[in-house]
Amino acid sequence: MDPDTHGGGLLLGLNGAVMIAHGSASANAIQNAIRILGDIVDCHVGEHIQNLIEQTDRRLREEESQTDSAA
Repeated sequence: MDPDTHGGGLLLGLNGAVMIAHGSASANAIQNAIRILGDIVDCHVGEHIQNLIEQTDRRLREEESQTDSAA
């Protein structure tokens, strides 16, 4: 994998995204990192992750509730 293509390592969180790049990264690598982060923001990736976590939490609580009521 060419490091200039991706620009660094992507860390995703619910409150944002961070790209970790090496101190000696080329200008092209930094440019690509910024482009990728822009795409992540534009696509609302953090919101999608949060929605999936909330859906999973609701489903698990429903299953737990059904298990408790069956006992």
